[in-house]
Amino acid sequence: MKYLKKIKSVFSFQSSVVSIVLIGAFLRFYNLGWGLPYPFHPDERNMADAIVRFSTGNLDPKFYAYGQFPLYLAYFTGRFFFSLWERENLDQLNFTQAILALRFWSAFFSTATIFVVYLISKRIFGKNSSKPPISQYPNILISPLLVAFTPGLIQAAHFGTTESVLTFCFLTIIYFSLKILEKPNLKNFFWAAFFLGLALGSKISAAVFATPIALAVLWQLKERKTIKEKFKIVLLSLFTLTFTLTLTLLSFRTDGSISMKR
Repeated sequence: MKYLKKIKSVFSFQSSVVSIVLIGAFLRFYNLGWGLPYPFHPDERNMADAIVRFSTGNLDPKFYAYGQFPLYLAYFTGRFFFSLWERENLDQLNFTQAILALRFWSAFFSTATIFVVYLISKRIFGKNSSKPPISQYPNILISPLLVAFTPGLIQAAHFGTTESVLTFCFLTIIYFSLKILEKPNLKNFFWAAFFLGLALGSKISAAVFATPIALAVLWQLKERKTIKEKFKIVLLSLFTLTFTLTLTLLSFRTDGSISMKR
C-alpha cells in the first residue's frame, strides 16, 4: 500500500510538471498575431525589417544592433513553414511572416525556460538525485509555477525580440554550471559553451553570461589537489572558450565576412 502511494505521488508530481509547462505554453503562444500588421515594438520592427531583406543570395541583415542568430533562425524556419503553408517555394518573407516567425521562437524559448527552471529547482532541492524525495516536490514546483505565470515573461514571449532567447540561454548556462560543479566533464562544458555561444550570437552583451561558468571553473580549480586534475579543468575551460567564440563568430558571419560594425 505504501509503495502504491509513493507511485501515485511520483505520477502526480510528473503530471504537475507537464501541466505547468503546458499552461505556460498556452499563455505564451496565445494570440501571437496580436497588433499585426502594425509593429508596436521598435526592436521587433527592426529585426523583422532585417529578415525581410534576406534572400537566397543575400544573408546580410544590414542591422547589427543584435547578433544574427535570432534573425537567421526566424528566416530559415519561417521560410520553410510559410513555403509549406503557401504551397510555393518562398525566397523571401514579408513583414508579417517575419514578425510571426520571430514571435514563435520567443514563445518557444520562453516556454522552454519554464522547464529549465524546473531542472534547476530539481537539482537544488532534489539533492542531485534523479528521483528527488517526495517531501521536496512542493519546493521544486514553486519556481517553474511562478515563471509560467510571470506577466513580464509572458509579455516578452509575444514580442519577436531577444529577451526570451537570452533568458533561456542564461538559465540553461546556470543549469550546466551547476552540473560542472558536480561533474566537470566534457559534456557539461560543451553544453555550457553551446548556450553561451547562442546567447552571444543573439546579443554581444550576453558576455556577462560567462560568469556562472567562470565561477564553476574557479571552484573546481580550488577543489582539485593535483596538477593533472587542475590541468584537465584548464583544458576544458579553453575548449569552452574556443567553442563559444566559434559559435559567436558563425552567428555574426554574413556573405563571407564578419559583420559586427554598425
